[in-house]
Amino acid sequence: MSTSESTIEAVEKGFSSYVKSCLRHASRDYFKKLHRDYYHLRSFDELACEVNIILNICANPINEIEENAILSEAIGTLSASEKRVLYQKFIQEKTDKEIALSVGVTRQAITKSKINVLVKLKSQLE
Repeated sequence: MSTSESTIEAVEKGFSSYVKSCLRHASRDYFKKLHRDYYHLRSFDELACEVNIILNICANPINEIEENAILSEAIGTLSASEKRVLYQKFIQEKTDKEIALSVGVTRQAITKSKINVLVKLKSQLE
């Protein structure tokens, strides 16, 4: 076998390996996305139950006013940075990564801060 034939064979083998790798990764990414999308779907019964709960809560405005006052008081005890994290996460619906970029810290720091704030609020509300 000449060197040009062995070179062509090596190139074909390398290209074949590259194509297999690309197909494997594309397949993996496709099924990951499919799996992720499947878990974001919610059944009609689940949504109906949630709407029913929301309607029951809103039907009694006195309880809602009392709960809002208690929650406002608990939020008032938080620091400015803790309030900013809560606002960006739950009002602006930003991801932890987006909040981290705006604040200038790591995503892990925001996640930890968010958990600490929620634990703090929960302990004050109990």
